[in-house]
Amino acid sequence: MLKRFLVVAVLGMCAAVAATGALADDTSPPLPEVKKVSFTITAKQCPDLPQGVTVKGSGTSRKYTTFSTDANGVNHYYEVTAVTGTATDNRGGRYRIDYHASFSASYTTTPYVAVLTDHFDLVPRGAFGGGLHTFFVANVTVRSEDPFEATFDPIVVHGDPLDFKTLKPHCDPL
Repeated sequence: MLKRFLVVAVLGMCAAVAATGALADDTSPPLPEVKKVSFTITAKQCPDLPQGVTVKGSGTSRKYTTFSTDANGVNHYYEVTAVTGTATDNRGGRYRIDYHASFSASYTTTPYVAVLTDHFDLVPRGAFGGGLHTFFVANVTVRSEDPFEATFDPIVVHGDPLDFKTLKPHCDPL
């Protein structure tokens, strides 16, 4: 319970920082980039699912991005993404999707280090009672922005969200 509280508190602080950065240059908040997303997670890719379970889900992603450059030439980039939706499994289970991620960086040129926080929840309304909960906080060393090249150095990890070297999803498909 304390871990969930801490994760929610950290994500709330990240959203507040992003909102503060957005309002620093303009009095209106950024408009979200809205798109539909879908995913499939199998027990083979995600060891936190019961054997033989496959979960399919879909939802709406809302991404808020702000960017500014201060008087000293330092770039400030903030990105917050939230996804809500529903999922079902092959055993009749139903779930609510709760996903949040934030990426923040202050830099002048590449390479630079950003901080990424990410959490993915399948909140059960059926089948396997425990649901699925993964999260991580990682330092991201960005070597190039176009094309994007980066390495991920996890600081805190719960569950098995992804392979941090290949970025292939395990239990966090978003």
